[in-house]
Amino acid sequence: MNNCQTDPHYLAKLKSIEHKNSLAHSSAVLSISMLQAYTQDDSFIKDQENLEWVSHTNLWGKFNCTASLGLIHQGTKLPPLEVFKKYLHEQNPDGKEPFLVGGAMFGLGLLTAGKKVEEVINYCLWVIDNPTMNTKEPIVHGACLCLGLAGFASADLIIYEKLKNILDTDTAVTSQAAALAIGLVMASTNSEEVLADLLGFESGHDKINNAICQAIALVTLGKPSSTLVSGLSNSQTIKRAIPLHLAAAHFGTSNSKAVKQLLALSSDISNEIKRTAVICLGFVLHNNPELLGLMKMMSSSYNPHIRYGLCLALAVGGPLEQGEAIADLIWPFFTDTTEFVRQAAFLAIAMLALNGALSATRVADFRKLIDTVLAKKHEDVLVRMGVILSVGILDAGGRNMKISLRSSTGNNDFALAAMLVFTDFWHWYPLINFLGLALSPTVLIGIDSDFRIPLSFNWKCQAKPSTFSYPAMIQKAERKEEKKSTLVELSTARRVQSKAFQKKDSLMEIEPPKEKDEKEKDEPSTYLMKNASRVLDKQTRFITWVDNRFIPLIRDKRQGIIFLKDTQPGVEEQYLGLPADPPKPAPAPPAEGTQMPE
Repeated sequence: MNNCQTDPHYLAKLKSIEHKNSLAHSSAVLSISMLQAYTQDDSFIKDQENLEWVSHTNLWGKFNCTASLGLIHQGTKLPPLEVFKKYLHEQNPDGKEPFLVGGAMFGLGLLTAGKKVEEVINYCLWVIDNPTMNTKEPIVHGACLCLGLAGFASADLIIYEKLKNILDTDTAVTSQAAALAIGLVMASTNSEEVLADLLGFESGHDKINNAICQAIALVTLGKPSSTLVSGLSNSQTIKRAIPLHLAAAHFGTSNSKAVKQLLALSSDISNEIKRTAVICLGFVLHNNPELLGLMKMMSSSYNPHIRYGLCLALAVGGPLEQGEAIADLIWPFFTDTTEFVRQAAFLAIAMLALNGALSATRVADFRKLIDTVLAKKHEDVLVRMGVILSVGILDAGGRNMKISLRSSTGNNDFALAAMLVFTDFWHWYPLINFLGLALSPTVLIGIDSDFRIPLSFNWKCQAKPSTFSYPAMIQKAERKEEKKSTLVELSTARRVQSKAFQKKDSLMEIEPPKEKDEKEKDEPSTYLMKNASRVLDKQTRFITWVDNRFIPLIRDKRQGIIFLKDTQPGVEEQYLGLPADPPKPAPAPPAEGTQMPE
């Protein structure tokens, strides 16, 4: 991404995170990957000065951080296996680095999510059948997640049977990934056979049961089923599948029956079900103003799981227009007595800021709060984790991305599934990577009938350039805190200084008010924007079309990709990323003795 606006200040802040705490350190690497997501810029992680710092990750931290490279390289033109070549079995033929290889497998899935790249799927199937590799749990775990992501919603029965065989082993690590992968592959199919297999599987491992709950929700994505809900009510091990199913099946519908069922589940005896039910209200009431009022009533709950849930619910489903009111509700949770509630508050505000729901002043205050907490060496580790991740979320994708669960044509099932899995990272931290799959670019691109981007096409923004510009980079001078020395003064010395100041003050002239900065004074009220420019959600209502050779076919669409009609075909034009059209040759002169046409 040529217009990456990642602030070096935050890269330096994240690098300063101590590696002695593995959770904080791996969260920092994850946050950097989120900052650089979709940019194909992994220079910071690969830089020789930073390699030693990155290398301090171990075990599942190494798995998680290696996988996050898949987010950075989203959209690359390189073959997927080429991107992770040095991490895969060619460099580790004996599987001596299982967490590195497994993380690379998961990263392959993140890189090719929803694309069903046959080369990647066949490679994963080969790894699962390879006796040298399939005895290493992290490798099989990564391969399963890769199959699930690469084969999303494909209903591929070969992949399904392979994953079901792994699930039947009832091994905590590998069966957990297999169950989640089944849900991803069979997403939105509502297959009775698959649901019967998942419901009939009994395990003594909580990890597997939680993954089965997620899988049931994914299989029924957009497919409500009252029979399924009543059947799950009798099961204590996978009862948590009920709120997840309601969130997936009734996303954005504000279905009153589903809301009542979730409210009833929020009073369940299990904290797990309470927390999940409140989060799922954000999915069902997505973009509904009534969500805020409902969360206000829950904000005074004594139960921290309820407070945690309402933070994420508002981050997922809160309307942009209520951004400031939502922030007012969440802000007091920064000082909550429970560490995981404070973690959720940081994540929620970062997600709201990413989507442009908060004012510039509010975001500036949040950035100051982040710097303050990061400077505290003895802050609780869960809070530090939330703060570190919020840095990456706040400026995700070089400040050019947003969380988008809906498109102009309806629900974005892939992003919805990714967000549903992310909000369940409580049980398994590698699932944090799924948030990156719910991102989409904040851009407006006009393309012609040949899928080219004409440079002469532009539009006008009816606002000052500073209104929607990138946040200013933090300058080096601001990063250094001046240390002021404190001197002990006697009371007599203070009295003498006070009299001298009063005498001087009486002779001072009143200074005239400072004039506005020239840049601010001369700032135009409107400006033209080039094709393929950053356009925020809040900015779309300020966009107007100007007289141009190229005309948008859908004039009401002001974000994403729009098709253009060329009113002057055949006329020379320059296109983004393509060489200029060669000048047309001049007509040949007439042969001697021929008469020129009149």
